[in-house]
Amino acid sequence: MELNMDNSQTLFMYTFGGKMEEYSDTALPYPHRAGVLYQVFKRVDFMDQPSDKTAISRRRVAWLRSFDKTLEPCVSKNPREAYSNYNDLDLGVGSATYEEASVWGERYWKGENFKKLIRIKAKVDPHNFFKHPQSIPVFSTHLEICRRKFGFT
Repeated sequence: MELNMDNSQTLFMYTFGGKMEEYSDTALPYPHRAGVLYQVFKRVDFMDQPSDKTAISRRRVAWLRSFDKTLEPCVSKNPREAYSNYNDLDLGVGSATYEEASVWGERYWKGENFKKLIRIKAKVDPHNFFKHPQSIPVFSTHLEICRRKFGFT
């Protein structure tokens, strides 16, 4: 696999382990600790393109997806996990329901942390001012249903 296709890629690999493994997955919102050896940040740049729909942009996205495919045997699976600051829209988007949001949300924060962050978001940002395609969702109109169904307090 050619890494330096056209200088539009960025790749960082951070090593993990050591002290980080002493904290449980639910001790802090960031759950990726025990058993995580590396965190991989990868991206392609579109700044020299008028849109993400050009042939060059599509080729860069295809390269990124093929790079993901190359890494697949070496990364977490079932589900593949991700760090929330490294958005991976291939994990899914949407937050109309808890089920829809949990498809990607539990990969970033894992189950209990995701539920905890939904409760916090409902209190500090009930109108969803801070949002992006994979931000913590607000279920203010359905909060009572979520409390009953998912044990939110």
